[in-house]
Amino acid sequence: MRALTAVERTWRRWRFDNRLAFRPHVAVGSVIDSAPEDLVARQFEGSECRRLDLFVRTLAAAEFAGENNGGIELYAKYRSARPSERKSVAAFARLFERVARDGFAPQYPIAVAQDASIVDGAHRLACTMVLGVPTISLRIVQLPRRFYAVTSVWFGVHGFTADEIARLQHEAERYRRNLADP
Repeated sequence: MRALTAVERTWRRWRFDNRLAFRPHVAVGSVIDSAPEDLVARQFEGSECRRLDLFVRTLAAAEFAGENNGGIELYAKYRSARPSERKSVAAFARLFERVARDGFAPQYPIAVAQDASIVDGAHRLACTMVLGVPTISLRIVQLPRRFYAVTSVWFGVHGFTADEIARLQHEAERYRRNLADP
């Protein structure tokens, strides 16, 4: 494989940085269509992914799809750090089956802030990433006051091992490289 020229590297970098079709001027309440990978691309700030939890979900979704990768176990550990009755492993498996069977339901758009921060819908986004769904709907919402990023620091504070965090960072970086170098 030949090395990329400086112009090619710059063009690919620009394409990666400008993937999502909306900017802060899109009004709250608007619903827009997007490719899942465009929304994921906007979760990176420099080399850090502000929603590393998305890759816990994609690993679990890939295991629901038949890949034996330990993603469900990692997801269960994540859920124990963020308990919620309605977001159990079983509930996520049912969601994955529904998206696999029926596709993405545009009447239930993923909620994102004007800066593309995912507010609600990361499970559905992970399903679409694994299943290769080409288009999803996004609803622009106000960023909640209690919103926080789920970075590698969050995982460290919540008892994840250095190896588990490194695995998530590797998954995020692998996905990011695939976005930047189609």
